[in-house]
Amino acid sequence: MIEFVRHLVEGEGADLSGRWMAARLPNGPTYYRERLAGERMYDTNDISDFAELWEMTPQAFVRAAVAHAKQSRERKRLAPVTPISTLNAVDEGRFAAKSDVIDVEEEGDPIP
Repeated sequence: MIEFVRHLVEGEGADLSGRWMAARLPNGPTYYRERLAGERMYDTNDISDFAELWEMTPQAFVRAAVAHAKQSRERKRLAPVTPISTLNAVDEGRFAAKSDVIDVEEEGDPIP
C-alpha cells in the first residue's frame, strides 16, 4: 500500500514530504510524511480518504494497490541482470581469471 500511495503522490508531481496530501486531506503533513516513509501504517480511514482523493471507491483503491504491487513484483522479477564482468576469487580457484565471465542474460531465464 505504501508503494502504491507513493506512486500516486509522485504521479501528481508532489514530493513525499506530506504537504501535498495535507493540503487535500484531513491530517497534517507530518501524519502523511510518516506514512509515506513507512514509519507508520495506513488505516481504513486513510484508505477511504485516499480513495475519495483519487476518485475511487475504497474497494477499487485497494484492488488498484494490489494490482500495482503485483506489477511491481513482476517488473522486479524480470528486471535485466547486469552481467558479471570480473570475478575476484581470493583462492585463485575456478573463477579467478577475468576471462571467466558469466553473462546470465544470454540464458534467457529470469533469475528468481
